[in-house]
Amino acid sequence: EDLINSNPLKNGNYKIIHSNSEDPRGIDIALIYRPNEVNYLNHNYIRIPKNDTMKLRTRDILYFKYTTIRNDTVHLFVNHWPSRLGGEANSEPKRIWVAQTLKFYCDSIYKSSPNAALIITGDFNDYPTNKSISEVLNATGNKKSRKHKLLNLMYSEYVNKKGTYYFNKEWGCLDQFIVSFSIVRKTSILKLTYKQHQIFSKDWLLQTNNKGETLPFKTFNGKNYAGGYSDHLPILLDFRIK
Repeated sequence: EDLINSNPLKNGNYKIIHSNSEDPRGIDIALIYRPNEVNYLNHNYIRIPKNDTMKLRTRDILYFKYTTIRNDTVHLFVNHWPSRLGGEANSEPKRIWVAQTLKFYCDSIYKSSPNAALIITGDFNDYPTNKSISEVLNATGNKKSRKHKLLNLMYSEYVNKKGTYYFNKEWGCLDQFIVSFSIVRKTSILKLTYKQHQIFSKDWLLQTNNKGETLPFKTFNGKNYAGGYSDHLPILLDFRIK
């Protein structure tokens, strides 16, 4: 609410969707949208069930259903999957469990609408080749694939060592856009078409540490307030209406 009421957004007629998740640290998933640009249909916060690997509550998945100004229905899922705290091997089962939950909802949409337009985005805390994304979600980086329903647009950035997060002297692409092939194929009946995507890496979002490494300008360094924006860079996705 503070954000959409501040300059220069306050004249943009923005609305927010937000709910308190059960994340122990109070980290939530939220969405800002413009009702004059998209027609709100409904939204839902998908709670991640507990199991043997997910003993603590984690962040919900935000599902937002809307139509474009040309009446294409879009299903948007916003994610923030469990972190890699404790190491990849110990934490991976948690992300696989969240991916299985998301896959169930995606499959239910495809069952009633095989050519549905899906956009899946967020901080997955996994890379495009990790099991949760490549196997469970079955999202591919191959734009010519006919065996998959989902295309990971960030796969090329991952292969080219570009990323949104800097760790152990390497950039990694934890933040991704995954879309249904119905959006990117030229034969699609959708009026919504994919234009481009990018990692937004302006100079003011970056800093250089005392080792000479360039990395995202963090809000906090440990417990010390640094005054930056985030330890992740934003990603942008551009669609056009035919």
